[in-house]
Amino acid sequence: MSNGKIQAVALVFIVLVIAGVAAASRNYERSGYCGSCHSMAPYYESWQASNHASVECVGCHTGPGVVGWARGKADLVRMIRAERAGGATTFDVETGDEFCMGCHPQAKSIKESETVKVSHAVHDAIGLDCSSCHGGQIHGEDGGPPTTITHDTCDMCHAEEIDDYDLCSKCHKW
Repeated sequence: MSNGKIQAVALVFIVLVIAGVAAASRNYERSGYCGSCHSMAPYYESWQASNHASVECVGCHTGPGVVGWARGKADLVRMIRAERAGGATTFDVETGDEFCMGCHPQAKSIKESETVKVSHAVHDAIGLDCSSCHGGQIHGEDGGPPTTITHDTCDMCHAEEIDDYDLCSKCHKW
């Protein structure tokens, strides 16, 4: 066989290996795979009941680019090893505002909703991130049912204002 043919066969082999690895890798990025781990099952079930169930886990738990992809794979390997060793894996993957802003770029400019007057810019200016108020909407606490923003959520920072019901119209639209 000539050198050209050997190189062509080698190139085809390398391309097939890379395509196979990429296809197998994609399987591990599916949310159903995440939910197959005992430790992640409650989070998966909670996510399925949320209004973000159409967003794959990697959409919020894997950073952008090659570095984010590599870190995501390293986190996955760590979690698989912990699970196979009989331990509980942990959710060490931080999800910052950049993940939320990828799908909700207009969020920081929201000044009010149909029922509530809440300036996101004011909350952002004092250093609150999206999860400070919205964290339970995708995964409930410790994988419990998803939660919505309630008076209790606002009460964490605004207890004095909430105790004075004469000030309801400060936040609520009637």
